[in-house]
Amino acid sequence: MNLNKPDIYLYSLSPSIPKSDLVDMVEAMQIQATDHFKPVWGIDIKYHLVDSALDVPSGEWYMILQDTIDLEGANGYHWLDAKGVPVAYVLTKDNANLAVTATHEGLETAMNPYINKVANAKKINGIDGENVDYLVEVSDVTYADYGYFITVSSGKQIKVTDFYYPAFFYGTGIGKNVKYSHTDLPKAPRELVDGGYLSYYDVKGEIWTAIKAEGRVRINKASDKIGVEPQTLQYALIVLTSLLFALLLYFIIKKKKNYEDS
Repeated sequence: MNLNKPDIYLYSLSPSIPKSDLVDMVEAMQIQATDHFKPVWGIDIKYHLVDSALDVPSGEWYMILQDTIDLEGANGYHWLDAKGVPVAYVLTKDNANLAVTATHEGLETAMNPYINKVANAKKINGIDGENVDYLVEVSDVTYADYGYFITVSSGKQIKVTDFYYPAFFYGTGIGKNVKYSHTDLPKAPRELVDGGYLSYYDVKGEIWTAIKAEGRVRINKASDKIGVEPQTLQYALIVLTSLLFALLLYFIIKKKKNYEDS
């Protein structure tokens, strides 16, 4: 697999999604990937809409659209299957932002397929010179409430996810005419908007999640019980998803440390 030219195969297990809607959605996903994401990140994603799992070539990355997923409260997530192949799961039932979720998971699967890519940058609320390693998830920063529309060949407008630009993590200050996300919502490096979140680990190896809700950034230690009461279902989704990524990052770090100590 060429990590700079990933193929992602999509199929639906939901009988409630018409094939024409899937065609429109995948067309919007491809337009976003080719015209918007690739020029920024240099990753050339190719989406393939197929009929079933039997049409996914062995070892290729894939996305499953289905009425239920095994992460309660979430609309989608990406992970590794039993063979270590990147896979994304997208909830279809009662998901008013289906294409937003699919583009969110598609871009993040392509950007961080093994969920081990981090960016070393200044801590979101830290002192000068204090850096942490952020998990590189390109759509978590602005999440589902934000996005933009792409017009496909059928004439429909499909809402897709926002995604951040490299300057979001690697920028050192507010720059003139610098974009931090595709919709230009964040106005500074590592600035969260409502509904957005980041997961990171510090120099001690402790894992934290920064979440912004109702105008306030809350930082929770991911290895402890989340101490903030969710105000909405969306907020609960943010906590669950970010914790999922943080736990995987913890095991990756632990495995690496054990290897270095051996």
